Amino acid sequence: MSHHPNRTYDTYLTYQTDLTYQHGVTSTAMKNLLAGQVAIVTGVSRSKGIGAAIARSLAGSGAQLFLTGWPEYDNQQPWSEKEHRPEALLDELKAVGAEAVWEPFDLSDADSVHRLISAVGAHFEAADILINNACFSQSDSLENLDAALIDRHYAINTRAPVLLSVEFVRRYGGRSARRIISITSGQMLGAMRGELAYVVTKAGLDAFTITFAAEVGHLGITVNAVDPGPTDSGCMTPELQKKMLPRFGLGRLGRPDDAAHLVTFLAGPDSGWITGQILRSRGGFE
Repeated sequence: MSHHPNRTYDTYLTYQTDLTYQHGVTSTAMKNLLAGQVAIVTGVSRSKGIGAAIARSLAGSGAQLFLTGWPEYDNQQPWSEKEHRPEALLDELKAVGAEAVWEPFDLSDADSVHRLISAVGAHFEAADILINNACFSQSDSLENLDAALIDRHYAINTRAPVLLSVEFVRRYGGRSARRIISITSGQMLGAMRGELAYVVTKAGLDAFTITFAAEVGHLGITVNAVDPGPTDSGCMTPELQKKMLPRFGLGRLGRPDDAAHLVTFLAGPDSGWITGQILRSRGGFE
């Protein structure tokens, strides 16, 4: 079992601020930006996915990681990585000095939330950062949308991150918890045809982010969401890539690292005055 460092966040922030003023932002400072911090990241099942990119970025900033995913879902998708093993990602993270654990949890099971947070406590005693990255998406239509499909989306896209955030604060609020970051989408910016269940459940996560930030702000916890726009994480066909490319103002497709870098910034000390926000980091996508 690893021991969570005995320190307050104020002390940590003062140290980082002094380091920046005295020495500038050096590569060593950036590498240790999240030193001693424990981050929970959900939805880490594919090596090319946003979850894995977030894990790499956090590890590069010194965080310790509790990762979870549900490969059974990805294995059913056309973009499945049949040879992907979580052990390979863990080896990659450990190679840069991060302590990392991966355990599978089916977040569509409401009881899994308590088991996940308990597992984090068993490994690290406490956690500082929660990244709600897991999601479910299945195309639908006027003809086939039904209650079962809505419920399946709701369980992963809304209920799981809400319950995880609440349990995270109950266990670690006032003790170590200081950042909650969720990955959302662009459903509030325009229509997404063929994604009725997806957009309504992701919109719920946006609404939760804004209100939960107000609920827990007195504990020094910030709550934000990141909308990375369409991201080429291994699930885009060449045809879709070609169709999407002209819509990006910056002239390229979104990459998992783009989302990961913003998440890492929001997890760090310099983002402490940002809360209740849905950050649109979409490369000028229209």
